[in-house]
Amino acid sequence: MKKKEKKKSSFAVLMHYAGGHKYYSYASAVLAVISAWIALIPFYDVWRIIKEILRVRPDFSKAENISRYGWEAVGFALLGMVFYIAALMCSHKAAFRVQANMRVSMMKHIMKLPLGYVEAEGTGKIRKIVMDSSASTETYLAHNFPDKAVSMATPVGLLVMMFIFDWRLGLISLIPAFIAFVLMGTLMMGPKMAEDMKQYQNALEKMSSEAVEYVRDNGLMSGTSTTTFAPNDTMTRSMLATTLYREAGSPAVSGSDAFTDTQEGAWYADAVLWASQEGVISG
Repeated sequence: MKKKEKKKSSFAVLMHYAGGHKYYSYASAVLAVISAWIALIPFYDVWRIIKEILRVRPDFSKAENISRYGWEAVGFALLGMVFYIAALMCSHKAAFRVQANMRVSMMKHIMKLPLGYVEAEGTGKIRKIVMDSSASTETYLAHNFPDKAVSMATPVGLLVMMFIFDWRLGLISLIPAFIAFVLMGTLMMGPKMAEDMKQYQNALEKMSSEAVEYVRDNGLMSGTSTTTFAPNDTMTRSMLATTLYREAGSPAVSGSDAFTDTQEGAWYADAVLWASQEGVISG
């Protein structure tokens, strides 16, 4: 009997697409953890400065190490930033490779699909799935993955520091952390929230893909590039006039408009003139 193959985790699948660049992802996590721990050292230096001040008071002239502690704090803060930037460089290098390989793989799969499937689903929806899916992996690997490493390493480092300062303070600090995890798990990560988000994303995808498909296929609007539509960009008055002008069949126009801030021969000139003459828009 053939042994059932164990299903790969989502991260393992991403690392498969990364190929040899997967080691950049591992390096980004390690560098992010190191940066998080280094970033905590300045707080230790601040604590030593406070101890120094309390030790010599009221004769503060005897404080000899304040300057050294201060510069040490600045140095470690900058060093932490250097490690974090290095982590982001590694994560972006891996993320871009994953994004490119995923798009190539998906397009190869789409080329093998029946034409009826493509016609039924709509090229706009398929293109949106390809672009959004690959873009979301770039966001996760380039930013969320190293940030997740930082968010896990920082509390551990803080707890260690608090136990070094005062073990009672370390125990007390665990209470709000435990409460926060419980609240996040019940309010923001429950099954109802997941289902609501799924329905929202499905509805948004359907509305967006159908609208984009309509205006593109009917020549009302074009994308900002061969692969992007920029649905969240602001629509100007000239863009609106052009869309309505194309919807009307782009009729011939003559004359000139009365506006002082339009340019003759611009891409929107005929549309603005038509909309002005038809009373669709005014200044």
